[in-house]
Amino acid sequence: MAYKISFINQKGGVGKTSLTLHSSGALAELGKRVLVIDLDPQGNLSADFFDDIYELPLTLADILSEESVEISKVIQKTAFENIDIVPANKKLRGLEARLAGLEDSQYYLLEELEEIEDQYDFILMDCPTGLGKPTRIAVVASDYTIVPLQCLGEAVDGSAQVVAYLTEVQKRANPGLKLMGFVINKFDGKRAIEQSFREVLREQYNESMFQTEFKRSVKFAEATTTGKPITAYVPNSPEADTAREFVQEILKHVEKR
Repeated sequence: MAYKISFINQKGGVGKTSLTLHSSGALAELGKRVLVIDLDPQGNLSADFFDDIYELPLTLADILSEESVEISKVIQKTAFENIDIVPANKKLRGLEARLAGLEDSQYYLLEELEEIEDQYDFILMDCPTGLGKPTRIAVVASDYTIVPLQCLGEAVDGSAQVVAYLTEVQKRANPGLKLMGFVINKFDGKRAIEQSFREVLREQYNESMFQTEFKRSVKFAEATTTGKPITAYVPNSPEADTAREFVQEILKHVEKR
């Protein structure tokens, strides 16, 4: 049975997609079977794995449509061993409006994953910016959520909103959902203001913070641009080791369940 983890945040640019990508690579390197699911209409995660996401025959939108294509028909292999994907593209853009009035639509992905999750060890879901319907569908289908943060003022303010959102989902739709933790991303230790916000976050959330921190690095950006997890792009680098340390923390969390 797979551990299902969604990467969420109401703010854009915090690194949800890159952390999903790099985590998948580090887990696959350990021999874990990983399925990544792209829930963002921009399809950035899918574009990491495919040259032209607009030529994809089937995407997540087909799973969530009225015709409801089986997820097994949408899953595609990637160029990386142990990593499969449910891709997305602009076909998802009408999802929010299309499903807005359908209360049970929040369970659509959960029901599909029940059919295939025994084929994987981890299912990682990359959510779009915001806490709308696509994110709702993901967290209802998740065992855990991970919230990437940058050490900026809006991160401190917005984190409380995310916690409130997850509490509401736990009460109404997914009582088993757990916040695995907040992870600091794109950290620049040279800036005093970021150090200050890091202290605030670690004091406020304490055990809910990952110890691993992803520092701002051009290598992470290069890896994403070339469509490779950091462990495949520069395997013998501090950045790749950071991804490995991060997934070791993930493994410790799921072992407690």
